[in-house]
Amino acid sequence: MEEYSGNIRKRGIRMQEKQEEKYEGTDKSKKSPNYRRFLSLTILIAILIHTCLTVPSAQAIVKQRLAGENRYATAVRISQEGWKASDYVILANGQNYADALCSGPLAQKYFAPLLLTESQGISSETLEELKRLKTKHVLIVGGPKAIAETAETQLQRVGIQKTERIYGGDRYETSVKIAEKLNDNESVALVSGLSPWDALTFSPVATRKGTPILLVPKDSLPAVVEEYLVEKIITKTYLIGGEEVIGPNIQKRLSDSLRLGGQNRYETNILILKEFEGYFKFDTIYVVTGGNDNDGFADALCTAVLASMTESPLILSGGNYLKTQGIAKDTLDYLKDKIIHSSEIIVVGGEEAVSAETLIELNKGFG
Repeated sequence: MEEYSGNIRKRGIRMQEKQEEKYEGTDKSKKSPNYRRFLSLTILIAILIHTCLTVPSAQAIVKQRLAGENRYATAVRISQEGWKASDYVILANGQNYADALCSGPLAQKYFAPLLLTESQGISSETLEELKRLKTKHVLIVGGPKAIAETAETQLQRVGIQKTERIYGGDRYETSVKIAEKLNDNESVALVSGLSPWDALTFSPVATRKGTPILLVPKDSLPAVVEEYLVEKIITKTYLIGGEEVIGPNIQKRLSDSLRLGGQNRYETNILILKEFEGYFKFDTIYVVTGGNDNDGFADALCTAVLASMTESPLILSGGNYLKTQGIAKDTLDYLKDKIIHSSEIIVVGGEEAVSAETLIELNKGFG
């Protein structure tokens, strides 16, 4: 009986093996190695797709704040961020924006930082920065009323013998004198000689491209500006700002012009960013104050030169003009579609210029 029953067990095993062979590849409880590999790969791909779709499209961090005790020290801090050394430095009045506003393309020509000074003398921190940069040439933008002649003496005392002044009879002629120092360019920008704000966010573009920035009053072209436009072969003229700052009478006198101007400085900021979208890289974004009237411009003037080196945009934050310390909603909405995961935001100016609340809003909006 035991031998017979043993034969039955052996036969049963063989029958079971045949059944397993018959259903191999269709029995869902037993998969082939290829099938298991395919299933694992499918699950992995699904996880990766889910991860990519759930990562926020806008993700950036506020990397640092560049600021000093005052506008002159902040200009030095900006210089330290961008230049280890520089044979040339552009020096402009930090209390009046007009000369410095046109100086960005000049700084680009000489790969130089823009430093600021008071009219009566150069600050000690600015002189120390000139030493650190090992500067050999200083281009002083503005006449003796803008920067006193004692500036040359101060520069000589720190070992800088080569200086040059660039200026005209007024701010409009000074802007032309600066333009004449630049290499030939087929485009030019006309900006208000009475308010800096619209022109500030165009400044990184003009600086990088070497586009001259010419100042004009609201309703007429100064003779010296008109002569420059006639003498040069200009194929494109940008009017930066709405008709409230540069009137239609000026635009009528230009053969090929494009106006970039919104209802306020923040709208103009976005219009400029959109027009030169292909030019800007959003790896780094600089945020400066939108200011109050004609105050607070100094930080942005020096930042424009630094931003141009990496083709980075300049963003205006709130101020008394916007009646908030944050960022305009249209600006935030625009940036959310442009920044990348590795984007870094650099704030320029102290908390009186760009508040701590603005930094929180930026991190919240893009983090």
